[in-house]
Amino acid sequence: MMFFTNPPRIPRVRQRLAMVRQMTSLMEREMLTLSDDLVYERENWINAYIDYGNSASFDGNRTTAYRGVALADGTLFWLVRHKDKKYGYHSTEDDPLAAVEEAELAWQRRKEIRGQWDQVEALARDLLLGRRTFRVGIEDAYASPLCTMGVEAFLKRLRLQNIREVSGRFAAILMTFDAQVGFVIHQAFLRHANEQTEQIGGLQSHV
Repeated sequence: MMFFTNPPRIPRVRQRLAMVRQMTSLMEREMLTLSDDLVYERENWINAYIDYGNSASFDGNRTTAYRGVALADGTLFWLVRHKDKKYGYHSTEDDPLAAVEEAELAWQRRKEIRGQWDQVEALARDLLLGRRTFRVGIEDAYASPLCTMGVEAFLKRLRLQNIREVSGRFAAILMTFDAQVGFVIHQAFLRHANEQTEQIGGLQSHV
């Protein structure tokens, strides 16, 4: 006697990802939900499925954007990978070219900041020891060269998603969990320095 088992339950996020693949029939998309083309990955604190069969390549195939979907909320995105970089960049842009341009700009900004990373680490030490004090806000994270999806996933993982601002010292502590927080601290420092300059300028104008 033969026993038939039900097929494995397909998460809705896999179906959502399969349905956005172009140039395929509805039946092919349904079959895609069972395909090995949809790969589970965790990168930049983001749990997601990536469709390696749905991609767009640029710059002589050195940079490729792959369609993906976040497990947490079903957000569709492009995972941009470069042959010379270990980690990808998650962009919620609809167009793969726009996603690549966003990633390249972020990578360039990161490269510039890494050129002065010793100063970023020294700044974090000063914050830890109380030699410097300034606040670090969510707007600093969004203005930094980190991807928005990664920022939000990191905050959610640490249950900080409802916190809009923390002390510089706390941000420096977070940097021990993920060195990329240094980019946020750097952005906050620039904002703080700019605000200080504006305040001094305002005082001088009233003298």
